[in-house]
Amino acid sequence: MTRTGVVMWLGLCLCAGCTERASTSPSSSDAGPRSPDAGPVVAGPPGAHEVRADVVPEARVDPSRTPLLDGKAVRFTLSLNHGHRGLSSLSATLGGRPAATARFSADGRRWVVLGNVPIATDDKSAVLRLDGTFVDESPFVLEKSFDIARAAYDKRTIHVPKKYVRAPRKARLRAAQEKKDLARVLEAPHPERLWRGSFVRPTATKETSPYGTLRTYNRRRRPSRHLGWDLDGATGDPIRAAQSGRVALVQDRYYSGGTVVLDHGQGLFTMYFHMSAFDVKAGDTVTKGELIGRVGKSGRVTGPHLHFSVKLGGVYADPADMLALDLSDDPDDVAPLSLPPGMRSKLTPAPASDAGVQ
Repeated sequence: MTRTGVVMWLGLCLCAGCTERASTSPSSSDAGPRSPDAGPVVAGPPGAHEVRADVVPEARVDPSRTPLLDGKAVRFTLSLNHGHRGLSSLSATLGGRPAATARFSADGRRWVVLGNVPIATDDKSAVLRLDGTFVDESPFVLEKSFDIARAAYDKRTIHVPKKYVRAPRKARLRAAQEKKDLARVLEAPHPERLWRGSFVRPTATKETSPYGTLRTYNRRRRPSRHLGWDLDGATGDPIRAAQSGRVALVQDRYYSGGTVVLDHGQGLFTMYFHMSAFDVKAGDTVTKGELIGRVGKSGRVTGPHLHFSVKLGGVYADPADMLALDLSDDPDDVAPLSLPPGMRSKLTPAPASDAGVQ
């Protein structure tokens, strides 16, 4: 656990157009015995299953970016080019970590997968594995490997009062218990998809500090990674749910102050820190754009702002990048509630500032 700065409040804190063949059970309704001249065996990418070209439908996987980037979320679109069968269910992992899935067509032949690559990973590639069931109850399996490149993240040295760097023993004990409280929430996500369509910004204010910055406080030896997105604001400014879901935690915490955690299902969470007031309670259901609280300067901060975090598959993702993913083709999308002008547009990063950092 790193306690090197105000930022680390918790101590925490493919080839587009490729066509693949998906493996199914040989007992599938359109799969007969393999004859000697039935056609070749098609080898998948490294680490993938061997799949038979004569018995399976074509499956196309299109990523939203290639190569993948560390610390960044990615959308994969699965399209089954088969006339009479779709999938009734689909689960996914990326690099062995759970990914979120959603059916984007009524016939089950188009699905979207949201995955995430850990920041600063040493991995050079990640395997996307899809496990599903066709409507005729035969199995579907696909594995495809995607290269990973390193994203560019800033480095900063910040000078703050010592009280922001080293907490007293009593406060450290409190923070340790609060860390356990959060871990319990994050380890028990809602199993079903609660998210709908594209994300919206929780505030319409400018960025004061991006995700991923490696910060050194008061010239201490060990830097800390900023695993959220800081958005400017005045105390009392509204904070809105970035995505539909369930309120999993409402708590006044030592490091993050007034905190709300939203569970969007399938291991996808958003977190909102330093709030001055809550407009929701644990167990509430919220729709994206709904008011959940107010900007504040609670916890260990140097000024009022919102620290906004996204976690998917057990690792943090760049919130700005997640909001930039186009999921507007979700047939189950819902209109954001009470969304004022400017909440959908992309932020223009402001010059780096030490004011209001966490």
